[in-house]
Amino acid sequence: MSRNLMGFILLVLPSVSFAHEIGIEIKLKESEVQVVVFFEDDTPAQQALVTLKDETQKVILQGKTNTKGVWSFATPKPGKYWLYADAGEKHQAKTTFTIPAPK
Repeated sequence: MSRNLMGFILLVLPSVSFAHEIGIEIKLKESEVQVVVFFEDDTPAQQALVTLKDETQKVILQGKTNTKGVWSFATPKPGKYWLYADAGEKHQAKTTFTIPAPK
């Protein structure tokens, strides 16, 4: 899955805590974070529930992916975050990512 994008791209490979394989791609843009959830055959995980938690595991945001498997939200303050995706029928994934401090 190669994509030409502006900004930073974090690709989280499907190796973290899966019941059935789905993947999560996180794109850090200037003012938003874009999450792409996809199945192992690269089809989008539509209507997947995505949960963002902070370092204390407090839920910060929750939303669902669109028909392209994408969910976006405003960039949170710098820090480490956990992202959980649930596409139903035991299709689950989780990962961590960090929002860097401004330079």
